[in-house]
Amino acid sequence: VMSRAARLGAGFTLIELLIVIAIMGVLGSIVSPYASQAMRRARAEAERMTVERTIERLAFRAFAEGRGVTLEAKGGELAWSVANESPQRLQLDYVFFDPAQRVFINTGGYADREFVALTQAGRARRIALNTWLESK
Repeated sequence: VMSRAARLGAGFTLIELLIVIAIMGVLGSIVSPYASQAMRRARAEAERMTVERTIERLAFRAFAEGRGVTLEAKGGELAWSVANESPQRLQLDYVFFDPAQRVFINTGGYADREFVALTQAGRARRIALNTWLESK
């Protein structure tokens, strides 16, 4: 039979628990800014990839349907119109187009520019156009 004193000594004291919680809080405050910065970079990269895929799909659509596509990249928005259809827009939070750029994709799916310039998370980047035409 265990004595009452032996049973009480088996757990943690309040001071020990408070120290562990304080250490976890300090570690969390150190790691948190790095984690949020990594999340912003990941979201910016995902947005850039979305813009790239959208442009590739529009180029293929121009080729497949035999109708030209006009792209307008300005600020935090990518807008496009196919032939006589109403324009469509993609709002962006992490990708920024400066200066404003206009691209025409002809009925063969070929863009009249080599690339679209953008700023992603403070870095100047380029999206190459006409890559979908290259053999993989």
